[in-house]
Amino acid sequence: MMELSGGSSVQVTAKAVVQAAAEGDLAAGRIIREATHWLALALLAVIRILNPDKLILGGGVAQAGIVVLTPLRESIEELCAPSLRTATEVVLADLVLT
Repeated sequence: MMELSGGSSVQVTAKAVVQAAAEGDLAAGRIIREATHWLALALLAVIRILNPDKLILGGGVAQAGIVVLTPLRESIEELCAPSLRTATEVVLADLVLT
């Protein structure tokens, strides 16, 4: 992760963290898991209030792909109370340029 950021912890970017996590960097993996934990809490609030069939995530989260989606889904499943299991599908947006 540090190599991808030019050796400076001040210049670490989300893109560098995702790339490092995809390459198996343990610290980057922990950062991704922590971030997806908090994102999962926020999404669960939306799910409980609005009960959507599907949540479509875009932007940097979508660009991160499966590196973020898998731990995010795991966190949602882990944090969701058994009595409130959700059928909401969480997916990444597809960008189609024409």
